[in-house]
Amino acid sequence: MPVGEATVLRDRPALRLDSRLVCKYEVLSVIGKGSFSQVLRVQHRVTKEYYAVKLVSSSSDFGAVNNELSILSRVQHPFVIRLEEVFRSASKLFIVMEMASGGEMYDRVVSKGRYSEIEARQAVRMLLNGTFFALI
Repeated sequence: MPVGEATVLRDRPALRLDSRLVCKYEVLSVIGKGSFSQVLRVQHRVTKEYYAVKLVSSSSDFGAVNNELSILSRVQHPFVIRLEEVFRSASKLFIVMEMASGGEMYDRVVSKGRYSEIEARQAVRMLLNGTFFALI
């Protein structure tokens, strides 16, 4: 499939995906959408591992995206999403990252109702630990 050729996700409009991405990963579904990006769930064709791919359109702020990539490329920590690889095409950026399927922390807090002091301390410790290592 040539670079930029459209690939159809089950019952969804065609997305323009890079052939390098499609050759290496099977695109399974759209799992999130933002104003300038979409996140896809993919599976590596050889290892069968699942990953998240953030598709960033060229109309977005590449400064913020490049900052995110700069941080993720330097950090290796169990509390920070691991960056696997990046594909750039003329109109999109494809950021392949570790799949985190635990959901949003905010949703966990809301569904739980309240955290004990011990649970809150553990959550804050994990956030600070990951943030600290992302900054150094």
